Amino acid sequence: MRLHSMLDSINLFVHNALIGSSRELPPMFDLRDAENNSTIVVTPFIGETDEEVNRNKDFTAFLVRKKIIEHKITHYLYLSEGWAIIRNRDQYKPGISTTPSNSADRIEVVISFATDGATYLSSSWEIKRNGPVCIALIPREIKLERPPDTHKGRFDNLLRTDDKHPS
Repeated sequence: MRLHSMLDSINLFVHNALIGSSRELPPMFDLRDAENNSTIVVTPFIGETDEEVNRNKDFTAFLVRKKIIEHKITHYLYLSEGWAIIRNRDQYKPGISTTPSNSADRIEVVISFATDGATYLSSSWEIKRNGPVCIALIPREIKLERPPDTHKGRFDNLLRTDDKHPS
């Protein structure tokens, strides 16, 4: 239930922060302990090249994991703007980029997920802009629940205590 509440809260935050604004959301974590005390970690990813940004993201995962251990975090939420591509299986062909940031048919999105290590909930919105101003957020996924072990991203499964975490 806590995870649903976290996603509900972030939904309101995203709408209030973006609609009618030209702002961008910096990537952020909301880390919570067993008493639901919150530690917010804002993590802008900087770099001139994809390689620099990826190194920065790897370092961020390492530092957030340290915070999780240090503060005995039991659940967390991640929020970020990003790119997504939507294609049918038959649209994947050799030579067509599957990296959203490099794809001509990409869309701008806000993604969020919350996890307690046993449950993983996610939601996302497509950002529609008129010039630089966000005029609409179109839900793409609402509270989609998946098993945590199906996620292999650098910010997934940061609560793991075994040696299988990538950071």
